[in-house]
Amino acid sequence: MRKINWIIISLTVTLLCGCGEKVTPPHESASTIHSPSDLSALIITGTTLELTWTDNSDNEDGFYIMRREVTSDTNSAQWEVIETLAANILVFYDSTVVIGEKYDYRINAFNSITESEFSNTASISFSIPDAPSGLIVEVLSDSKVALSWIDNSDNETNFLVCRQDTGVVIISGITAANVISYVDSNLAGNTQYSYYVAASNSLGNSSSETVIVTTLVTISLIESIPGPSTSFPTFLRVENNYAYCSGLWGVYNSVKIIDISVPDQLSITGEYFMPFETNDLYVKNDRVYIAHDSGFVMVDISVPSAPALAGEYIKTPGRHFISVSDSYIFLASSGIFPDSLLILEPPDSAGFKVLGEYEEPQDILDIFLEEDYVYLLTGDALKIIDASNPSNPVVVGYYNPEYSTDDIHVCNGYVYMPNNVGFTIINVANPLVPIVTGSCLLSGGCDKLFADSSYAYTYNHSDIFRVTDITVPVLPEFIARYDDFGIGTLFAKGNYIYVCSNDSLQVLYLDIDEDN
Repeated sequence: MRKINWIIISLTVTLLCGCGEKVTPPHESASTIHSPSDLSALIITGTTLELTWTDNSDNEDGFYIMRREVTSDTNSAQWEVIETLAANILVFYDSTVVIGEKYDYRINAFNSITESEFSNTASISFSIPDAPSGLIVEVLSDSKVALSWIDNSDNETNFLVCRQDTGVVIISGITAANVISYVDSNLAGNTQYSYYVAASNSLGNSSSETVIVTTLVTISLIESIPGPSTSFPTFLRVENNYAYCSGLWGVYNSVKIIDISVPDQLSITGEYFMPFETNDLYVKNDRVYIAHDSGFVMVDISVPSAPALAGEYIKTPGRHFISVSDSYIFLASSGIFPDSLLILEPPDSAGFKVLGEYEEPQDILDIFLEEDYVYLLTGDALKIIDASNPSNPVVVGYYNPEYSTDDIHVCNGYVYMPNNVGFTIINVANPLVPIVTGSCLLSGGCDKLFADSSYAYTYNHSDIFRVTDITVPVLPEFIARYDDFGIGTLFAKGNYIYVCSNDSLQVLYLDIDEDN
């Protein structure tokens, strides 16, 4: 009978223990304590440091707070217990520190039986933080820049991002300790700013070097009208007060004549229909020349509201490129063996007359005319052809591009060649000896390009449109960017940029003083 009573009592004790609010886990006995972790130190005031940590045990009686002064011989420095805390406390304030000293801290948990291992060591200098270095300011747009820097301190409370534009320094942003980047927004376009970053705590600040940057020029959309509804390439030329835009408008292939005399009030003035797909477009002396897959047509545009056919030249089917001088028409034919460049006179009663021909063994990809030279881009090179004697065109210059391209633009003795890394600038002041003068690297590369004497306007397959200052060809400078649409082709005139996409003609305004 006594044996039975003993068993019942034992079961009762076990059940009661199972109902308690705090039971030592099976894996942690009273003789085992897990060490604290994530110990960190932070300067709170000019006389106080704050320590915080994570408590990983539930059976401690308290914590020992240990500190040592860091000297040139840290290994010989002695740890001392500076405070004993009760269980479950997660913060401690040390007000016995001295300005200018550096300290290491560590803690461990204890109970009546044992002590835990030590936590990680937290080091901190009780002084003004060391200045950040390596400040980089990257211009993102006309209103944003991105800053990044190197954190050289272990005791900052935060970083102050400081900006100066009109002579007054302002704090444009504050980041937390150890955060080493910041984006500054709402800036003015084409404006110079100075930046520095200061590491800060309650003892003071220390500043980085100053970096000066200029935000990108603002590009704004000021007008748009519906464009060709097509997946075919579009072509655009601007002459005087009109833009000539070709493409498949609805179900008809045509060239629209658009009045741009008031850039923010576009209107369609005239239209010329044709049964061919446009390959290229050129405007000269009240004529628009439309190259197509069988040759080209010449359209009289002296009355823009009533364009009329003025001549037609039919050649073997293929792709055709066209350029026109005051006296001659230059027609390049591709996809026909052999490819060729024809030089023609404007038509008389007998039609067009071929004056000379150059046969090209490689595919012709593009053509450009400046003065007496034809710049012919082929599958293997840029070939410069002297056409001063139209009956005997002769290759006088040759340049083998480093990167593949299918587009060129020539302006004032320079050839601009887009490629998959940006574009190359070639000096052809002496056409017999083309010389690479400069290059511009652009993320995503460049598919098409238009240039005038001041700027190169580029875009790529990612619909990124950029403007680069080329007034110093050896040092092209990226100044503007616009990313809001797909581009088919473009033309620039003054501050206005005309962009023809597959669904609209848009007018952009480059907000920059042309005199500067």
